[in-house]
Amino acid sequence: MNNFWNRIKKNKRRDKIYFTVDKKSEIFSSQDIQEYIEKLKEEKIDSFGLSSVPPNFLQSKESDLSLSRILLTHKEQNTPFYFRVSLYQVVEPKNFRLLLIFISNKEVKRYVCTEATAENFELFWMHLINGSELLEYNFSKWFDESEWYEEYLQIRRQQEEKELQYPPLLTDLFWNFQGNKFQDKRTFVEAVDNYHKEFNKKWNSNENVEAPSELIIFYPYKKDGREKTGRMTLKNLQPWTKADLLLAIHNKCATKIQYQDNHFMEGLTYHNHNKANVATYFLNLGS
Repeated sequence: MNNFWNRIKKNKRRDKIYFTVDKKSEIFSSQDIQEYIEKLKEEKIDSFGLSSVPPNFLQSKESDLSLSRILLTHKEQNTPFYFRVSLYQVVEPKNFRLLLIFISNKEVKRYVCTEATAENFELFWMHLINGSELLEYNFSKWFDESEWYEEYLQIRRQQEEKELQYPPLLTDLFWNFQGNKFQDKRTFVEAVDNYHKEFNKKWNSNENVEAPSELIIFYPYKKDGREKTGRMTLKNLQPWTKADLLLAIHNKCATKIQYQDNHFMEGLTYHNHNKANVATYFLNLGS
């Protein structure tokens, strides 16, 4: 942390600082920090912060990966950073969680402070805005998560590479895995049509899915109060359509998962190819 404050003063004073609120941002001017502290306490917002780099990463599905790439490639500043404040303890006395991510020696550093009071970060905030060194400050509550964070980013990079080669499947439709097996495709398609209408949405049941002709799908379910992992193997001699693949999945697992909280379809994520060179996927379920 001390290294960060020694380096940040080398940032140019004329550099833009962005003020962020949840996933929105604007150029920092004279926003009243007290106003946003109160909004956090009242849970009107989830977070606010400062970014010395364009905060496009806030809108990204993989915000951590996007942020790390922007920070690492940002050449205009000596020490680019992102700082975020969120509510930590929601009951009185309320306190905050502070997150600071920055670059040091071409590496991504991440520090977290929990149970922070407003007084703990107001001075911190002012020095970030001014790009000035902070000497008289107690950093004992800050935890260095850099090593864990780099491992996490590496896992996400590997997963991203997989997803580029094997994109997620069936992520753009709505379905609730409840009820018994469907005996025919027509009845099933009508049921899914009606389910989409509840959300004012439509789906194309005959649209082809870029899924292999044979795939193995793992899914979570509960039995006797214990978490278990189910497995299904699906095969189709013809190219999969959305209706064919969703119907096959439903009839394999609905009776096992229909009474648990997470029984809503959130797509399939590629895992790997097994020793028999069959593609394996995870069934993502939401509640």
